[in-house]
Amino acid sequence: MSAFSFAVIGDPIAHSRSPLMHAAAFRTLGLSHASYRAIRVPPADLDSFVATEAAAAGLTGFNVTVPHKRSIVPLLDRVDPGAAQVGAVNTVVRTVDGWGGFNTDVEGFGRAFDALIERAPAAQDDAPVVLLGGGGAARAVVAALCQRPGTTDVTWVTRDATRLRDSGWPHPHAAEQVRRVEWQAWDANCAGAVVVQATPVGLHGVEADFPVSLASFNLGDAHAVFDLVVPAGPRSLFCAAQEANVPACDGQEMLVGQGFCALERWLGVEALVPAKPAVLAAMRGALRDDIVGRAPQKDG
Repeated sequence: MSAFSFAVIGDPIAHSRSPLMHAAAFRTLGLSHASYRAIRVPPADLDSFVATEAAAAGLTGFNVTVPHKRSIVPLLDRVDPGAAQVGAVNTVVRTVDGWGGFNTDVEGFGRAFDALIERAPAAQDDAPVVLLGGGGAARAVVAALCQRPGTTDVTWVTRDATRLRDSGWPHPHAAEQVRRVEWQAWDANCAGAVVVQATPVGLHGVEADFPVSLASFNLGDAHAVFDLVVPAGPRSLFCAAQEANVPACDGQEMLVGQGFCALERWLGVEALVPAKPAVLAAMRGALRDDIVGRAPQKDG
């Protein structure tokens, strides 16, 4: 039986829980010949990694996280149309034609967001959404929100709205549903909204803060908070929401969802159908068992 070798690349990357999560999945599937590791790839080395090093390392496929989700797109041999529209790739597959790129963050976020809305009584399907951040993860969030029939009002807050415009919309309906605002022009009012945090704030090894004071967010009147950081640290939006008694979640369920979708790209959908409940449970369990005492991260 041939071996499967997978990885997650990013910078920083030592904090990543993806190896633990996928190792649990492989054990559940009985794939003793499969491996998954974290590989630090600085931005300056991304081109050479895709061109030669990934194949030389014998990788069957790999995940992509901060800060490479957008910059890897033009380096791949082909990109799934949905990922091309989003402008970000988080899952790469080795094919006979070279490296193929996909975005499983969209589906992973969509499922986790729906679960949050179901347990947040004040957050109806038509509640406005405030999205913080302009990177690849934020673009996947926009695409997922635009696929939800009830979500028609999204305020996308970023440092550089011009850069967002130059990058194009992540979804065909985004122009009608999304308003792009720079941090300096945002009123920092989260009242009546579902807030999605997709910035590096709280990422292990990265010193980052919001451009405006967290105290000005008015979180107490928000309907719900979804912080993509996994797990959320004491200075995170997730913890601030909990202190304000606002329904909130961190990015664990999104991490599991996108990770399972990546497995489907690598191993085949049909191979995973019978074991899906057990694999998802094992992936969640691995994250839950490891979360205590670990530093915060945002993973993908």
